Amino acid sequence: MPIKLSNYQLIIFDGFGTLYDKDLLPLPGAIDLLNKIGNQSILFSNVGSITGDELRERLAKNFNRLPSRIITSLDILLRYLKKNDINEIYHYGGLKTAELLTKSNISVVPFEKESDIIVFTSLPSENWIKDSQSVLKLINDNKVKQVILANPDRLLPGEHVGINIGMMFDVLINNWPINKRNTFNVLELGKPMLTKSDMDIKDGEKILIIGDNNITDGGLAKNLNCDFSLISKDNIDEKDQRINVFKSLADLMNNEK
Repeated sequence: MPIKLSNYQLIIFDGFGTLYDKDLLPLPGAIDLLNKIGNQSILFSNVGSITGDELRERLAKNFNRLPSRIITSLDILLRYLKKNDINEIYHYGGLKTAELLTKSNISVVPFEKESDIIVFTSLPSENWIKDSQSVLKLINDNKVKQVILANPDRLLPGEHVGINIGMMFDVLINNWPINKRNTFNVLELGKPMLTKSDMDIKDGEKILIIGDNNITDGGLAKNLNCDFSLISKDNIDEKDQRINVFKSLADLMNNEK
């Protein structure tokens, strides 16, 4: 079904797999699309290891135009911690992210010390087995009150399938050990659980979401009650009239002509 980009006041993009590849190089159609609607768009990436500002710096090397705003789930995490006056956490993730948290006035507490919040941001860069065992012990000993996931992706679709932090999060917190009920609160920050206020979107704006993951990007579209264009090389029989499927952004652009 043809779509008209001009019908939308705001377009929200996914990043990896939609606008750019693993090397942050533009995918087919990305440049043309940004040149057309860049000033009315948001790039939101489910990544818990870098901020939107850092992602913008990296992308600027390969794109001559970018969405007007770039936000990551790490930005949402930092905003949440500040809003709730949380300044001390356990951290399951990479060393660079731990340094960034520290620079943001968040104290990263060693697992053998006292804290009651664990934040998962990314796959650990080293000692991941030891860190995983420490998390399991904290959970088993009822030492934590809240566990936060700063990247809710579980599946990297198609050719990009692989282990990610969301999968490790599920392994480490889901009813372990068997028959023991978790006593902590679980919070996931990012797509598809975002609200309009998370992205500073005004009520009443007509929105289109473009992404390659029907669970996270499509789920966000359902949560925000807006239209969705899925970028997928697979043949998908989608009965929802608010969803369009395109093989690439170039295909989407050609469809609009």
